[in-house]
Amino acid sequence: MVSFGPDSTRVRMDVVPEEPALVKEADRFENYLARGALKDYCEVKIDEISDEHEKLSWDIMACLFDEDYRQEIVSKIGIDHTEIVKAAEQYLGRPVKRDRSDNAIANQSGATQGDVVDNQQQQNQQATPMDSEQAESLFDTLARTNEESEQQAAEQGGASSAGGLLSPVADMTRSETDWTTGVEHIIKQSLLVGDLNAAVDCCMRSGKYADALLLASGGGQDLWLRTRDEYMRRQQDPFFRMVSYIMTNDMEKLVATSDLNTWQETLAILCTYANEQEFPQLCENLAQRLEKERFDIRAAVLCYMICGNFSQTVRIWASMSTPGASSQSTALQDLVEKMAVMQAAVKYEGKDSIFVSKVSRYAQMLANSGRVTAAMRYLTIIKPSSQYQQQGPQNAASDILKDRIYNSAPQGVMNQIVPTAPPFPFQPVNIQPSVQQQQ
Repeated sequence: MVSFGPDSTRVRMDVVPEEPALVKEADRFENYLARGALKDYCEVKIDEISDEHEKLSWDIMACLFDEDYRQEIVSKIGIDHTEIVKAAEQYLGRPVKRDRSDNAIANQSGATQGDVVDNQQQQNQQATPMDSEQAESLFDTLARTNEESEQQAAEQGGASSAGGLLSPVADMTRSETDWTTGVEHIIKQSLLVGDLNAAVDCCMRSGKYADALLLASGGGQDLWLRTRDEYMRRQQDPFFRMVSYIMTNDMEKLVATSDLNTWQETLAILCTYANEQEFPQLCENLAQRLEKERFDIRAAVLCYMICGNFSQTVRIWASMSTPGASSQSTALQDLVEKMAVMQAAVKYEGKDSIFVSKVSRYAQMLANSGRVTAAMRYLTIIKPSSQYQQQGPQNAASDILKDRIYNSAPQGVMNQIVPTAPPFPFQPVNIQPSVQQQQ
């Protein structure tokens, strides 16, 4: 806007923003960006936003700034460890018993089930075969356990069975109490001579899975793993199949066969048990399944965020509408702010055409509104096109805008943002006519 003074000899030029609210928000975000306090900005957005998905997106971005964020993610997606412990203690009527291995797993961020399995294998490998006295003692323990199970099952069966018939569980446990005949006698004799392999095989063949696992735990690594894997293989319940993948550290198969309707549970398992190297790819595999099989881009983008896949995250963000945006300009502003925060959270330094295009367009909007400092600060998060193998049109446009702002704004202000002048975005061409030799 141009205005003249009362004496008509003084001219004043002002930049009048078309959208004052846009400029106000830009100034606020620039303050956080300049201070490097983007996690604090996430907390501000979480308090302001009412849309649940947007709130969760900012919540996850705040977690990504932490080195140890995976267990935080589990609580953010609605699986609260504290509430789970409360429910367990209410059911038990006492505090949950803790041992050192349990606490170690609980306190490790992204504890790897592979490490847990390795520790168990080492313990089993150190086990020695039972002698006759130990076998007899173990047999007595099994007998007492079965008698207690029989009594409990009979009580439950009496309450639930029709016509005075015992429940199948009660009938099964009653037959297990006689160790003097049939397969029970073979199991007992195998224990007495210390042949755990024979005892375990007979237990598995007769459906005594708990007994088989108990016996195998004292027979060394190979027997334990073989028994455990066979037990898991025979389970038809989806939950136990999931447990088997965790125990065998087959996370890739777990993701490939998981129920997408309960993707949060799958994600929680990955956050808790997947090792550091495999976690990003496993999380990305889950995101791809959610996007391609369930067409749930909201769930997919959360998984892409958690695994740090910046390009896939901004691709989906750019295709989604922004809740609460009053205009295209404010929608672009919200998108660019999220992309800038995400870039900082995952330390993304690569090339992404969508990111470059949106940031350049927004920086142009800020520059046209008189916010050249904020515009330049945004442009600095775009790597110069010379760092890329190929220079696309988006990079060329951002380099031209950066050069124009740098050379038009006060030098002192620009030097605080960019210590050195940005590269000249054009290729110099000598157009001076050549002097022909006189003949």
